[in-house]
Amino acid sequence: MGLNFLCLPADASSLFVGSFNNDSVLRYDAETGELIDTFVTPGAGGLEGPVALTFGQDNNFYVVSILNNSVLLYDGQTGAFLDPFVTTGSGGLASPQDLTFGLDNNLYVSSTNPSC
Repeated sequence: MGLNFLCLPADASSLFVGSFNNDSVLRYDAETGELIDTFVTPGAGGLEGPVALTFGQDNNFYVVSILNNSVLLYDGQTGAFLDPFVTTGSGGLASPQDLTFGLDNNLYVSSTNPSC
């Protein structure tokens, strides 16, 4: 099973794990390792193969969905799907691997197979 880990700095007690095999994001207690809940339900908003996760300054949750070449946006409190942030293949995005916010507050997404 492919996993991606992210600690939310504002809530050091939670650890978010992208589960590639069931297309979800799980939330664990960072101190005990106990499962808290499924933060993003399997396939929500078309999630397929979450490989990178981050929270934005807007308190929303951004997830790379590698199997459909997109970045999806979820509510940072509930995990509910909001919108595709980068639609499938937009701008030549292919095989996105990671994402981060720069000092300019723009979201940067790395891609291993850009088609542009």
